[in-house]
Amino acid sequence: KFFTKGPVLFFSGLVSGLLLTGAILLVPDGAAVGQSVREKVALFDIIFQDITSNYVEPVDEEKLFETGMQAMLSSLDPYTQFENNLQAREMNVKANGKYGGVGLGLAQDLRDPDRLVVMSAFEGYAFDEGVRPGDYIERVNDIDVKGRNIEEVTNMLRGPPGTSVNLEVSRQGASSGITFKLDRRFVSIRDVPVATIVDEKDGIGYIKLQSFAKDASSELRRAITKLSNETKLMGLVLDLRGNPGGLLTSAVEVTETLVPKDSLIVTTKGREQSDSETYTSSRQPALPENVKLAVLVNGQTASAAEIVAGAVQDLDVGLVIGTKTFGKGLIQNIQSLPYRTALRYTVGRYYTPSGRCIQALNYSSDNGVLVAKEKLDVDRLEFRTLHGRSVKDGGGIDV
Repeated sequence: KFFTKGPVLFFSGLVSGLLLTGAILLVPDGAAVGQSVREKVALFDIIFQDITSNYVEPVDEEKLFETGMQAMLSSLDPYTQFENNLQAREMNVKANGKYGGVGLGLAQDLRDPDRLVVMSAFEGYAFDEGVRPGDYIERVNDIDVKGRNIEEVTNMLRGPPGTSVNLEVSRQGASSGITFKLDRRFVSIRDVPVATIVDEKDGIGYIKLQSFAKDASSELRRAITKLSNETKLMGLVLDLRGNPGGLLTSAVEVTETLVPKDSLIVTTKGREQSDSETYTSSRQPALPENVKLAVLVNGQTASAAEIVAGAVQDLDVGLVIGTKTFGKGLIQNIQSLPYRTALRYTVGRYYTPSGRCIQALNYSSDNGVLVAKEKLDVDRLEFRTLHGRSVKDGGGIDV
């Protein structure tokens, strides 16, 4: 179960798959698949084979297939997508919070889009070998990477722990390229990169939660314990700004660290009544009841992060401060497919403890074209928090 703003949030489930094996399309049988559907899938196979075999110019079969899949899925909503090998692998990294690599964060240079620059070099990994933020990636294993995108170069740098990769960078002030031999290891992506006391006199702590991988709640609990051991904690600022989301289970577990035991956290509702599920807090919070809580949010706070902010607001256990959040209240299923690919698709919506869905846009298909309609403020329904304060659905979490 996975939430994220940009592409996706996941929710466990099953779906029948289509397997392309050579030139044979394997179509699932059974009452669930009607004759009309089987005919359309077979027709797609025929068209695909005709184009790849007879088109006037050679065709990239993989790209053609992915274009066909994405065109079909994009008519539904922007979060329903086919994930190729690299995309599925990256999705797994976000969910698990670790990967085999060298500990580098890359970005496209705004002044020269054909070049990639090091934005972050993790201590204990590439940083210890001498790589620094601001270095330009020139070659990986003697392959010139100029003009290659981040996904390609990232894939070249990653690999099984215990292997190595040769990296050449250019650096301002250096007369020639600098080369490194970097050993690949398991790199852990921290959900909580910062936990510190910002006002020792008043006992105010600050924690930055940047994602919701599987260890987010344990990292948050350790951070709260750390701050409590450093001072008499009287207030906590939990920073969710820029947090795009992550695992649904992690969102529930993170909320458990902040709200009383047995509190309603979130409800999910799918296409059928049987698809609904309610999540409540099953353990005591890590944050003492007498510690005041403020949650920072902005327009890039989304999905799983909105579950946490919504629960804090609806249960009146803290203040939500900042600007209105992104407004993604949809749930996606992720289904592993053959050949290390994956399918993700929307299966439902989630609702905060007061009963509101904070989804900002409603999607529909008009002759195969995706139409997004924003919920107007006049149409937003009013709900009540645990202590009777007024909150509204749609449009994200208001502050």
